[in-house]
Amino acid sequence: CYPDTAIPVMSYRHTHYEKNRSGVTANYQLSIGMHDIEAGLWYEQAERDESRDWHKVINASVNQHFDSTPYWTQYKNTFNTDTFKWYAQDSIALGDFTLNLGVKQYLVDLDKYDHYQGTTTAEINSDSDVLLSGGVLYQVTDFIELFTSYSENFAAIKDGVLERDSSDLSAIKPETAENIDLGIRYQTNALKLTATAYSITFDNRITFIAPGSDAGGIDYTIGTNGTYLNVGGIESSGLELSASYMVTPAWSMYTSYTNNSSEYKGNAPGFTAGDAVIDSVEDLFVVSTDYYSGDFRFGLSAKYTGERGDVDSYTVLDFNTGYSAEVETGPFKSIDI
Repeated sequence: CYPDTAIPVMSYRHTHYEKNRSGVTANYQLSIGMHDIEAGLWYEQAERDESRDWHKVINASVNQHFDSTPYWTQYKNTFNTDTFKWYAQDSIALGDFTLNLGVKQYLVDLDKYDHYQGTTTAEINSDSDVLLSGGVLYQVTDFIELFTSYSENFAAIKDGVLERDSSDLSAIKPETAENIDLGIRYQTNALKLTATAYSITFDNRITFIAPGSDAGGIDYTIGTNGTYLNVGGIESSGLELSASYMVTPAWSMYTSYTNNSSEYKGNAPGFTAGDAVIDSVEDLFVVSTDYYSGDFRFGLSAKYTGERGDVDSYTVLDFNTGYSAEVETGPFKSIDI
């Protein structure tokens, strides 16, 4: 198609990244009677620079070397994130009961500064509500304890959302979750048993929706295309059982079982409310044993992972053995094989 003397033309795309973070933390603890109180704060200022330029490859028929002076700088942006978190918690000892109460809040502001336009082109507030947490531990006997807890969690909007010009910043909400646990523990010198039931509700999942393009060739503007939006969430619940036993002072055994159910909450592109979450596992089972004898050790474990949609279940076996000793020979003090 081309004469033998033709020189192929090619470009090299270079994206530059830089991030600076600075901040301060403070913490205060106080014990008064049956109260153990802790409070603190965390402030951080993060500045992320990103720019993209294009360079001419000097001679694409020879190698990928390019002219260090770009012929086009596509964009240059600075993303600023100010995060302030405060928290307070109190652990109250009431005989056989221990009560834990806590509050925290995140105050997050983000903005995007466009160096070409010389102005702030996007900004968003991503503050959380006041988030509550609490728990109760009841020491039934010297060997048995009951526990329950509740916590509200939060993930702020990330500055990557501001990169996409099509995102509706007024409609995007931070991700949130609520966790509830309820369980029982039994513990002696040799035997430990735990059973825990849990429920997790996760809302406002932030997802990137890539742009659709009917144009042929390469979409060179993909770096600033597409949009972020909230697409519902996930509801999970399950049961976790675990046991460990010291057969002898040198020989221990451990086993655990998890039964989990995770379903999509709300419709999203490609998903329907009530569908099982892709790659979520309903059954997990582990059994292992470890032995120590002086400098010698070995262990054997097996982990079963149940079916995940169309993916078959499988079991992984692991075996390890080792020997360590003090040698005090030349520059060496010990050896471990």
